[in-house]
Amino acid sequence: MHGKTGDTDLYLELNFGRLHASIFFALTDLALEVISQSLFSLVRGYTKAAIFLFTFQKTCVKSMYELLPLCNIKFLKL
Repeated sequence: MHGKTGDTDLYLELNFGRLHASIFFALTDLALEVISQSLFSLVRGYTKAAIFLFTFQKTCVKSMYELLPLCNIKFLKL
């Protein structure tokens, strides 16, 4: 009787340990997925922002060069 109870306890402990390991690995996998998705979103966001700023800066510089002669003409007329 004692042997059977001991075997059952050992069996339950092993299964409980496997369950804990499975939960741990599942959560670790989930956490890594969330972290990688977050990093990807962050990089994608920074890339979009960098492209926007580059385009905006290029447009501003182009506009300034286009407006510069007009400013000079106005100053000359004054």
